[in-house]
Amino acid sequence: MGMGVCLTPISVSASPSTFNQYTFVQRDSIGVYSRVAQLSQTWQSIFGSRANLARQYNRQNVQLEPGQYYMIPPNNSSMESLSPFPSRWQTDESYLVVINPVDYAWALYVKGRQIRWGSAVCGGSWCSDVARSCQTPTGYFTVSEVAGPHRRSSSYPIIEAAEGRGALMPYYMRLTSRGVGMHARYIKGSHETHGCIGLFYQDAQWLNLEVARHHKLNVVVLSYA
Repeated sequence: MGMGVCLTPISVSASPSTFNQYTFVQRDSIGVYSRVAQLSQTWQSIFGSRANLARQYNRQNVQLEPGQYYMIPPNNSSMESLSPFPSRWQTDESYLVVINPVDYAWALYVKGRQIRWGSAVCGGSWCSDVARSCQTPTGYFTVSEVAGPHRRSSSYPIIEAAEGRGALMPYYMRLTSRGVGMHARYIKGSHETHGCIGLFYQDAQWLNLEVARHHKLNVVVLSYA
């Protein structure tokens, strides 16, 4: 299954005022070219068969809005060539996910070799509904619980969660006793969760079904700076 409609509601699509289009590309060693989205343009209409690569490159799985910036992946680039992670990671763990908030990205290493990577967003520096920082805790964790596509938050949004209508967290993978985990969500180029790590739908689904349900999965969350 690809990205579901539930992850790309137009009401939360990136806008020119909120889309953080330069945070990660400033750290790229390759040239970056950007354009402004026009009315009715979509990832598919602009990039065709490279639409998913373009979404990952832009750290955005929501719909394009007229007037927002988007980056153009370099010619002949691939997911492998665009990875912000090293191909090898020194670790004793057989299965390790590395989350790098600086690059808005995650990578899976199997016996130290990078297997797959994708976009990731973490907790925001400030959550107005709870009046505190929501940054994702850093350090080492082990996935202790996995859930399916219909898991909902028991905490947020506060009122809805109290009524059993919390935010959807498809393919949730728990990291902490307080509920911080990885799951599918809409992503629009900025850290804005209440602490969880948001992934593209197909990435969360794959990690959950193909890795976390069959192997001990360790996760390291790197520093925001």
